[in-house]
Amino acid sequence: MSKDNQNQIDKELGIETELVDTAKAVTGDDEAAAVEAVRTLSIGKLVLAQPVTHAGKEYTELAYDLGSLTGWDYVKAMDSDPNNNNIFRLSATQAMSLLGMAIHKAMPQISALEASDLLGMADSINGVRIATVFFVASTRAANKRISRA
Repeated sequence: MSKDNQNQIDKELGIETELVDTAKAVTGDDEAAAVEAVRTLSIGKLVLAQPVTHAGKEYTELAYDLGSLTGWDYVKAMDSDPNNNNIFRLSATQAMSLLGMAIHKAMPQISALEASDLLGMADSINGVRIATVFFVASTRAANKRISRA
């Protein structure tokens, strides 16, 4: 598939090309790219391909705040998929759990579980990608903060 075709598919699904480029940069050797990705992906809005309704209000976008998640939030997300025993790989279940918590942090009127349940498939794909890239970037950026005494 050509890059133009993939970009068109991503656009139709509401997936930003910048996110794909960020994911490629984060998986390379450039730790500075990981630090920048954490900064840019920490807070944002998921523009929905399919509006959702919660408590009688329709939403065309959902804010998220991955940067405000706590260590306990991380542990709960990791425990959400007992079949994934690799702490360096995030399953879709774990990424959706992180996304739901991040939406709840930015929009307290929507619980983490409700946030995860509200999203349609295309929006879930996009949200899981954002959470996964953030996770990988955070892991890589943390490498710069480990003391090698």
